[in-house]
Amino acid sequence: MKKISAPIIALYSIPLIISLCYGFQYLFVKAGLDSYFRVWSLLFLLPLAGLTYFAYTSRDTVSESVPAWLGVALSNLTLAMTAYFFLSKVVSTPVWLGYVAISMLLSFGLARWNARAGIYFICASGLVLNLILISKIPHTDGANMLEIIEAAARDFIGGNNPYHMFAGISETPFGYPPGLWLPYALLVFMDIDTRVFNVIAVVLIALLFECGLKIAPEKRAVILGATLYPFLLSPPVSVMLVHGHVWPYWLLLSIMVVLLVKERYVAAGIVFGLALATRQPALWIVPPLCGYLAAHLGWMATLRLALIALAAYAALVLPFAFGKGAEFWKVMYLGIADMNTIQPHISASIWLSSAGLGFLLKPVQAATLLAAMFWLYRRKPDLPAFLLVTGIAYIWAVYFNNYAVRYVYFPGLFLMMAGMVMRLGVHDASKA
Repeated sequence: MKKISAPIIALYSIPLIISLCYGFQYLFVKAGLDSYFRVWSLLFLLPLAGLTYFAYTSRDTVSESVPAWLGVALSNLTLAMTAYFFLSKVVSTPVWLGYVAISMLLSFGLARWNARAGIYFICASGLVLNLILISKIPHTDGANMLEIIEAAARDFIGGNNPYHMFAGISETPFGYPPGLWLPYALLVFMDIDTRVFNVIAVVLIALLFECGLKIAPEKRAVILGATLYPFLLSPPVSVMLVHGHVWPYWLLLSIMVVLLVKERYVAAGIVFGLALATRQPALWIVPPLCGYLAAHLGWMATLRLALIALAAYAALVLPFAFGKGAEFWKVMYLGIADMNTIQPHISASIWLSSAGLGFLLKPVQAATLLAAMFWLYRRKPDLPAFLLVTGIAYIWAVYFNNYAVRYVYFPGLFLMMAGMVMRLGVHDASKA
C-alpha cells in the first residue's frame, strides 16, 4: 500500500496544486499576487521531487494492488473542486451541491458492489458536468484561444494563408502551428461548436489509456481511477475543455505512446512529427526520445525515424511557410521562446527572476532534457521508465520556462501517467 500510494498521491498533487492555486488567486490583489505564486511555486517542488525520484529509480512492475476506494475518492474530490470553482458559476448553489452529493453517494455505493462501475459512474458525472459548462459558458468568455483558431480556420477555408495578424482578437501575429488549428477547421466549416472536438479528444484519450497500454483487465479501472481520471476531471482540464485549443497535441502524444507500446516505431515517428507540427513544446520530448530509441534500436535506426518525423512535420508546416519568409519561423519559434505573461504562474521564473537569476532558466531547462537523454541512453530502461523520465523532464522544462501557463505542464503529466499505469497494471512478463 505505501509503495503504491506515495507516487500516486504525488502525481495527483500536481493538478491539485494547480487547481487550488488558480482557483483561489482571486482572493489576492495584484500587489500580493507575486508572493502568492511564489509560495505555490515552492510547494510545487515537493511532488516534483518525489516524482523525479520515483521516475529515475522505478525498475520493475509493481505487484501490489491499488485499492479501489483510492480511485473513487480521488475522482470524487476532483469532481467536487470542479463543481465548486466552475459549475457554481452557472447554476444555483443547491443544484451544484446536489449534483456533487448525488454523484458521490452513487459512485461510492456502486463501488461497494463493483469498483469499475463506481469509477466509470463518477467519470460519466464529470463528463456531464463539463458538457453543462460548455453549454453555459461561451469559449470567448475571458479567452481568445479558440476564437483565433476559428478565425484562422475561416481564412484557410476561404483559400487564404492564415498566418497574419488577427486584429481585434490578438495583439501578436498568429503563431499556432498548423496541426493545432487544422483539426478544428471541419467543425468551423460545418458551423459546429469547436469544443465538440475537445470532448471527442478527451474521450479518445481515455480510450487509448484503457485499451492501448496493455493493462491487466482486472486492474484497469482501479488504476486509471487513481491516476488518469482524477486528472481529466480536474478544474484546469475543464478550463481547457471549455476554452482550450491544445487537445490535438495531447491526443497525438497519447497515440504516439500507444504506438510505442506496440513497437510500431515508423507510425510513432509519423505521429510524433505531426505532434511537432502541432505544439512547439513537443521539441522538449526530442532529446529523451532520441536517447531511448538509440539505446534500444541504435543510432542509425533512430536517425531514420527522425527523418520520418521530420518529413511528417514538413508536410504539414511547409505549405503554410511558403511565401512568408523568415518572419514565419521567427513568429512560430523565437516569438514563443521569448514569450512572457503579465500574470505570474507556478514556475521557477517567479523566484529566480526576483533574485536576479533569471538567466539560469534556459541553461537549467536544457541541462534537464540532456540529462534525461543521457540517462535513458546509458541505462537502456524499459518503456514505462522512458515515459516516467520523459514526463518528469518535460514538467521540469516547463517549470524552468518563461511561459509556464498551467496547461503547458499537462503533456508531461500524460506521459508520466502512462508510465505509472504500465508499472502498476502490466503483468510481469517473467511470471507470464
